[in-house]
Amino acid sequence: MHPSLLPAYRGAAPIQTALMNGDTVTGVSVMTIEPKQAMDSGRILLQRTVPVGPYVTHRELSTTLGGVGAAAMVDALADFPRLWAGAWPQPDTQGGTFAPKIRTQGLLCFSKLSAQQVFNRWRGLQDNGGVYAYFRRADD
Repeated sequence: MHPSLLPAYRGAAPIQTALMNGDTVTGVSVMTIEPKQAMDSGRILLQRTVPVGPYVTHRELSTTLGGVGAAAMVDALADFPRLWAGAWPQPDTQGGTFAPKIRTQGLLCFSKLSAQQVFNRWRGLQDNGGVYAYFRRADD
């Protein structure tokens, strides 16, 4: 189970990336594991969508997706032969995005981001060290 609607947000930080991008819908994907293939690139058995409210944070969305993902896994196992037969491949590149591991927590350049973008960064990074900024006095 992967906490995104693959092929969107393949990688280590799909929940954070969806929030930082201001997505209003995300979800979970139950997929096959393909040895020696790209990360999170297996065939899709089923997907479940989840709306993302404008004030939902990483912690809240992680909890929601965990519950939806667990239920999706139960559904997939209960109907596995049919889902296996109907599994669909992900496109190799079109429509796919990568959600890399979060390495630099939260340094923001306010002059390049809107207030909404700053807020979305906080929503996505609040459990990964949050966000911070350095302020400089005008005479510095």
